[in-house]
Amino acid sequence: MKRFLSILMILAMVVTLAACAQTPTTTAPTTTQAPTTTQTPTTTTEPEPTYDFGGMTVRLAWGWAPRFTEPGEDKDRFDARVAEVEEKLNIKFEWVQVDAGEFWDNMVTNTLAGKSPGTVNFTFPWVFPDWVKAGLPADINIVAKRVGLDMSDKSWDPLARIAGTYDDKLYCFDKFALEVNGGFIFNKRLIEEAGLVSPYEHVKNGTWNWDTLKDYAKKLTKVGADGATTQWGLTAMNQQTLADLLILSNGADLVDTSSGTPK
Repeated sequence: MKRFLSILMILAMVVTLAACAQTPTTTAPTTTQAPTTTQTPTTTTEPEPTYDFGGMTVRLAWGWAPRFTEPGEDKDRFDARVAEVEEKLNIKFEWVQVDAGEFWDNMVTNTLAGKSPGTVNFTFPWVFPDWVKAGLPADINIVAKRVGLDMSDKSWDPLARIAGTYDDKLYCFDKFALEVNGGFIFNKRLIEEAGLVSPYEHVKNGTWNWDTLKDYAKKLTKVGADGATTQWGLTAMNQQTLADLLILSNGADLVDTSSGTPK
């Protein structure tokens, strides 16, 4: 019975509250207030950080010709910017063009012999682990800490940081940039002659994937009577880059770092 009474009491309270809400009330006359002025909040600009590299000379080495070598407006702007940065950071830059074959093939032996071409050397994911195993790269964190650089800042490429970190030591860096510097192109005529659907249609229908690419590569490959391949269904300017893309886009890693040392 108590339970039932409780329910009734709740209903009575609800009815009472509803009745009170319907009771007419008098409204006090409104008064006009003077308009208020809205003050625009002031924004403070963070001062640009300053760094001092102590007059360090940095030699940048890669197997391509440096940019802006021909006299002209672009070279003038580039040289002016370099001079500005050198003065601001108390640093000196030198560009070293090296023979690509010698650079990649003999980096370990040349560096161990005291013939490293640069202070900063351009590298690829499939080359770099051998440099680490040989103990060639220096820990960037040491220099960064000395001059006050935050290498975890979002302006640095996180992929380069992840790929270049071994045993809590950072050996690689790159500036973050949203860009597409690779992709697939296809021969429309060969696709049509093979009776295959255009890759554009597969993309539109959401069916362009690695299985479809594999199927197309097989169907577009032709072999002569002597067993020699006369038409390749899939190729690349750089086979290693293609292999990297296939591995990374399928959730695998190029290098096994589970033990801390690249394998």
